[in-house]
Amino acid sequence: MEYDINEDGIIDSGDISTIDTIIGTEQLLAVDSFTLDNMEKAADLNPVSIFYKEHYIFHNLNCSEGAESKESQLDLYHNIVGMANSVGPREHGFYTLTHIAHVKSLFGYHIDPAYYQAAEEDYERLIKINPFITTTYRDLGRMKLWQKDYQAAIVNFKKAINSMPPINSPYLNREHRGEIEAELVRLLEMLGLTYDYKENWTEALNYYQQALKLNPHYLRLYKEIADVYYQQGDLDSAIFYNKRGYRLNPEDYAWPLAISILYKEKGNKTEALKYAEEASKLMPENEDIKNIINDLD
Repeated sequence: MEYDINEDGIIDSGDISTIDTIIGTEQLLAVDSFTLDNMEKAADLNPVSIFYKEHYIFHNLNCSEGAESKESQLDLYHNIVGMANSVGPREHGFYTLTHIAHVKSLFGYHIDPAYYQAAEEDYERLIKINPFITTTYRDLGRMKLWQKDYQAAIVNFKKAINSMPPINSPYLNREHRGEIEAELVRLLEMLGLTYDYKENWTEALNYYQQALKLNPHYLRLYKEIADVYYQQGDLDSAIFYNKRGYRLNPEDYAWPLAISILYKEKGNKTEALKYAEEASKLMPENEDIKNIINDLD
């Protein structure tokens, strides 16, 4: 399983938890608009049951990142909070509380940092309820990363790792081991990203390399490692890891383009032109590639 994480640690796809998956498609939003209307009606018709209320909250959360305007996001947030309040805090399921904390943290990122405090209180409450849930520490760590509180992010990512069973445990079946390994790769990458922000290149490489050892087919890691070497001024290693990524993903023009730029910086015009032309074959209309080729000719 692979994960795409943008420069702020926002998960773009592939998350184990549905709520962390970026939705953002008009079709899904249209479907969920119909679903939400029906869930709300069902909750109104049966106010004693929390089943439909929790499903209403869940579907709202899945729409939250697809809302295009702050006004739409705030409407969704108030819908979630209003329905959650109608359930009552003692009746909330653990994962409903987790989803609510997550959406508050997202609104802290997208709308107003004041939401972070409410999210943190929810996460601390979840930890008191059950201190052995990996995703709680992971989500709290990610929120701290967004807040640029890097040390707190590191502490929580490490707590998340320590809460996981060892991947070599004889009590795990193949499917469960795969899920744990994928989550561990993700946490190691997030630790690498955090140290990257701190400009602690040694630790960033340490965690990126640990993640790559577990999943050598995870393309983003090759780019992240290459970028760290570039920050250190090690152009040869940056080229090496970009080439490894290119070998695994030969249809993506970004790899030969990056290799070309690095060779150009090294002063090797022959190799720079070679890879720029390879990039051009993959993306002939790209202006950056055209400019590099013109500069090298």
